[in-house]
Amino acid sequence: LAVNVGENPRAAREFADKLPVHFTILMDRDVRATKAWGAKLLPVSFLVGPDGSIRYSYLGDLDWSSAQVREKVESLLPKQDQRAQLRP
Repeated sequence: LAVNVGENPRAAREFADKLPVHFTILMDRDVRATKAWGAKLLPVSFLVGPDGSIRYSYLGDLDWSSAQVREKVESLLPKQDQRAQLRP
């Protein structure tokens, strides 16, 4: 999920069409979400938990493919029950 701040939908679409984007882009034209999340500078990244709370934030460009970011994301995921599951 990405949130586009302050741009018109056409400009956001043109930008997304130039990239291999395979996720939803929401528009925050009136910057309400940006203000609610406390984002004062861009770019900023947030990892949001299932309850809607911000679990992690990073100000600046973020390499989502880096080992450090992957470890952070994995540390925030719910722990899987390692026991075998029986299914009929």
